[in-house]
Amino acid sequence: MAFLYGEGETLKAVDFNEAKAERNGEVTPKHLINLLSDSINKGETNPEVVLYVCKLEDGTIDIRHSDGYHTDKIGLLEIAKTDLIDDIRD
Repeated sequence: MAFLYGEGETLKAVDFNEAKAERNGEVTPKHLINLLSDSINKGETNPEVVLYVCKLEDGTIDIRHSDGYHTDKIGLLEIAKTDLIDDIRD
């Protein structure tokens, strides 16, 4: 991680691994979380339900979710599963 001066001499942290991944068209977990967070903070999106399934470096699976109907959450997981299967087929 390095600190660079950007617009208006504001100190900005730059993660070189993240920057390299972005240049290579990769979507890292950190980048994905930042996209959602930025979108929420800018008022571009207002999620009703959020959930994630995360495989940690030690192999542990971490599952977290916001309040909401369990049927909505299961439906979101099914949609994600179908989308991933479709990507594999393409």
